[in-house]
Amino acid sequence: MIKKEPLFGNPSQLWIQLLSVVVVLIYDLLVTAIILLGIKVTMGLRSYEEEEIAGLDLSHHGERAYDLE
Repeated sequence: MIKKEPLFGNPSQLWIQLLSVVVVLIYDLLVTAIILLGIKVTMGLRSYEEEEIAGLDLSHHGERAYDLE
């Protein structure tokens, strides 16, 4: 007869997997922070205010996404 309990077999495996999830989350946060810091230092994370007012589609792609005029 097979037991249908969620922790049947090796209950410590749940804690190993939970620890692995936490380690991966911390790793992802650190790597993302390093990448964003590198981009911020080299070229900045935001566009210039003038480009935002004119429309980022025009300043970044050279065309308007919605020509409503």
